[in-house]
Amino acid sequence: MADRLALSLLNRRQLRQGDFETRDGGAVLLSEADRKTVLTAWQERKKEERKHPFLDENALLGLVPHLQAQIAGAAPARRSRRLSALVPEVARARQCWF
Repeated sequence: MADRLALSLLNRRQLRQGDFETRDGGAVLLSEADRKTVLTAWQERKKEERKHPFLDENALLGLVPHLQAQIAGAAPARRSRRLSALVPEVARARQCWF
């Protein structure tokens, strides 16, 4: 998401080469005003809605990392439920924890 935002800002010429300052040692910095431009664009970008391909629902772009983490975290739980149906000892252990 951040890469796409940075490229969009450069392509729309909201950021230009002169907005960046190169320091000794190769460090590159943005001016205070240009940092505000980037942060404002980032906040606006997070408010955009897109259809999540797996959930098939509209979601704010700012929530996508959270949704992806929930999906990834649910996969081991699904496997655990299938395993507990096969092994009674695992089912009893799950009852103690949940």
